[in-house]
Amino acid sequence: MRVHNIYRTGTIEQDEFPRAFQHQKEKEKRRRKGILFLVGVVYLLIALALLIRFYIDTFKDGIHPFTDAAVAGNVETGKEPVMTEEQEGNKTEVTIAEKPEEIETEAVKETEPPAKDLKLSEANHVTRNMVNICEVKDRRGNWYKDAIAADTDGAYIVFNPEYKYKYLRGTIASGLEQYSAEINIYGDDVLLYTSERFDIYSAPQEFECNIEGVDLLRLEFTVDGNSLSYDPLIVADAVFTNNE
Repeated sequence: MRVHNIYRTGTIEQDEFPRAFQHQKEKEKRRRKGILFLVGVVYLLIALALLIRFYIDTFKDGIHPFTDAAVAGNVETGKEPVMTEEQEGNKTEVTIAEKPEEIETEAVKETEPPAKDLKLSEANHVTRNMVNICEVKDRRGNWYKDAIAADTDGAYIVFNPEYKYKYLRGTIASGLEQYSAEINIYGDDVLLYTSERFDIYSAPQEFECNIEGVDLLRLEFTVDGNSLSYDPLIVADAVFTNNE
């Protein structure tokens, strides 16, 4: 036997009521989904309109950096193109101008000033043998305050100009001994200068030796005879210099 519920509109069977209620819920759900969809479409249209407005405001005076022309300029020339936009009515003409090439300028290297003149008698020597650095008088009676004098044959002295100087200049004179003598100047074991032979009749003679690029400078004396202590040959007033 079926049980009936009685309503104003009539009678409905008990198993038909849940089915009608479920149908109503599904209808309400579909209506809500439709409303949400319409709201989403409206928001999407608003966002699209704002994006278009932003695009127009941003690039109305220039060209978009990702256009084909801009990309082509970057790839082909390897330079960042400078782009301008000329508008005539509804027609837009785009011209691409290359940036002027940057002129590479070499940094001006700060060069050290040339070394000041240095007296040979005051320069640091690496080694010496039978050589005096002293005040001395030559055979003609001339006194030299800054002098280098050899005691005997084979005497030598070695300096280190440290690549700072171009020339060695000075005076060569005969000493008090009655022997002939000469001086040889070597730069890094290469003969750079040989003086004339000096004897008791020789006058003092100025000399110049190019020592540019020399690390070790050796002055070596050659003396005829067995001279000792009387300075047969004198190198006087000699200086390291860069003056031409």
